[in-house]
Amino acid sequence: MAEVVDQTNLSDEEVARLYQIAAPITAVTTNASTIQITWAGNDAVLLFGRPQPLLLPDGGMPPFQRTEFTAIIHMSQQSLKDFSLVVANAIANYEARFGEIVTEFSRRSSDSQ
Repeated sequence: MAEVVDQTNLSDEEVARLYQIAAPITAVTTNASTIQITWAGNDAVLLFGRPQPLLLPDGGMPPFQRTEFTAIIHMSQQSLKDFSLVVANAIANYEARFGEIVTEFSRRSSDSQ
């Protein structure tokens, strides 16, 4: 894990050097429209995926799709709790600015309560 550096007592030149030696963050960007959460021991496993249409041998399409997982993230229950709070706050801020986000899932969830 990277060390947090207090930059308040550093010169502008020293701060510039810090950013020059920092390793770039590399991550694969992917799209996902589905999420599943499972528990594996003490870890939560977040499975992000997208639907993948299937084709039958006769050229027809079955009445279901396969999920292609594009990202699998393991995190502790504590990290998942923190993540949920950060996401909830981000969504609340977005909705306060642009209006409520309504999805089929959120509609069903609010109907069942």
